[in-house]
This record gives sequence, C-alpha cells and structure tokens, in this order.
Amino acid sequence: MEEGVGVRLLFDAVYYGENEGGSIQISALNTVEYNHQYFTPNSATEGFGTITYEYVPAAADAGNNFSFWCYSTGGTSDFLVDNFRYETFTPAVKPPKPGPVAGGSVIDGGTTPYAWYRADVGVDTWIGDETRVAWWQDQSGNSRHVEAMGDPQLTNNGIDGKPAITLDGDGDYLLGTQSEWGSPPARHGLCRLATDG
Repeated sequence: MEEGVGVRLLFDAVYYGENEGGSIQISALNTVEYNHQYFTPNSATEGFGTITYEYVPAAADAGNNFSFWCYSTGGTSDFLVDNFRYETFTPAVKPPKPGPVAGGSVIDGGTTPYAWYRADVGVDTWIGDETRVAWWQDQSGNSRHVEAMGDPQLTNNGIDGKPAITLDGDGDYLLGTQSEWGSPPARHGLCRLATDG
C-alpha cells in the first residue's frame, strides 16, 4: 500500500436463489486496522447492483500488503459476484484551518459584526474536491472561522445564481470553537438577502 493513494473495488452482486435478507460486508485487513463497510440491497429481486468499496490506507500502512474479503451478514441469502474491477484514486484532502483575514464592517462606515460569512469570499474547499466545503472564513476580521463537518457543498444555486453553501440535513453542519465564539454562547443571527420581485 502507498500512503495517500486510495483503493477502489467495484463489482456486481446479485442474489442467487431466494432473497432472505441480509447485507454484504466488505473489509480490508492489514497490520493496522479493519475497515468495514456494509451494503444493503437496492432491489428485492435484483439484489445489490454495482457495489463500490473505497479504502484509504493510513500512514502506518504504507509498504504493507492487505487483503479484501466480502460475505453476507444479517441474513441467509446467497449472492453471486461478477465483473470485479480494481483501481486506485487520490483521495480529497482537507486543508488546514485558515489564518486571520483582513476584515471590517459589512457596509462602509458601519459597525464591524461579531462574525461575517460570505459564500463568494473565503470558502475553502477540499483539495481534490472543489465543491466540498472545508472551512468558511470569517470576514469580520475576528477570525471566527467555522469548520464544515459532513460534506456541505459550494454551489451556484443561490439568489440570482450567486454562490451558496448547501447543507443536505444528513450530518452536515458548521462548527466553531468555544474559545473563538465565547462562553457562555451568544445568540447569533443568519440573514438571507432577498431581491425585489
């Protein structure tokens, strides 16, 4: 295994005989860790379809050999595996936390806000994935940057086609540190600019 290079396995899995439930477990075994991923059927009759398993070796795995295996779990269904493929990929990397940025008021002559976030400025995305948000920089100059958890996306579907940060409600949120935001927590508001008409 090579550090920083991921392994992707792809294959087709279909039921053999009667569907009696269960899922497929695929694991990577090496000297450091197991990496279990589970796949459930996407069709009661056709089975699992094409399965994609991705594994990114840890730094300590570099130079070691490893093996994969898969089996049904949680049921007694048998399945056939066909069209097995193997490829490598370079995984996306989260950049480090950004440093201070020059800030100021939202409008000329106005008061500098506690924190200020703009989707068109100061959005850091993952290296190798230009739409997945990693950090959202505070434009007030107070360095209250927030870290994107999950996989919020930088899109162009905001008002008038402007950039927007999209959270899908499935594990996506923005995280700030207590040392930067203060304790006890203050209440903060989020505004959305609307256009006439």
